[in-house]
Amino acid sequence: MLKSEISNLKSEIDLLVFDLGRVLVQIADDLDDAATRAGRSGLPGFTGDLSAHTRRGGNEEVARLLSGYERGNVATADYAGGIAAQVDADPDDVAAIHDAVLIRAFDGLSAFYDRLGDAPVLTACFSNTNAVHWARIADPDDPAFLDPDRLDFRFASHQIRRAKPDAEAYAYVEAATRVRPDRILFFDDLAENVAAATERGWQTEHVPRMDNPLPWVAERLAAYGVFP
Repeated sequence: MLKSEISNLKSEIDLLVFDLGRVLVQIADDLDDAATRAGRSGLPGFTGDLSAHTRRGGNEEVARLLSGYERGNVATADYAGGIAAQVDADPDDVAAIHDAVLIRAFDGLSAFYDRLGDAPVLTACFSNTNAVHWARIADPDDPAFLDPDRLDFRFASHQIRRAKPDAEAYAYVEAATRVRPDRILFFDDLAENVAAATERGWQTEHVPRMDNPLPWVAERLAAYGVFP
């Protein structure tokens, strides 16, 4: 029987949706941490929170470039060059810092996928990301390899041209999977993304920051009856 034909009556969940950063893959704490990892000093105006929805230092153009890059509307070279011009830096430094945001897949991910494969639900990732990071998580030789093809659906913001927490991004997932909102369980580390999903009627879990959240996520899935 296909997974799509299975009804999970105990948990009343048909689709599990996972964010990537701080849920399946380790990322830098913020742009300052990424700069340190890249061996670059922090760039004024390109520091702090990683979310494109945060205006760093009041620089609206930096926020616009980040948002456009996440939605696939700004090319990689234009993104790095545009931010570099705003913060008076070398585009190579911007690119290196941005690349260093992505670190490695969390330990135990393959075994976690195995358990998902045995569960009577569909699975998906739903991430605000970009072409460079997406290529890395799809590369088996990269420490950040997430083997996304092991999930039934993959929703990357730069490919669907929509980003969380905008309502249209969640609507896109609902339409593409044909799963009712109330039968979706969503895991994300950002409160604003969880709140937007909750507003649409999704079941939600706000993933706390920890060294490896996978055991915590597995415990929550067991509580919902998804994992035995």
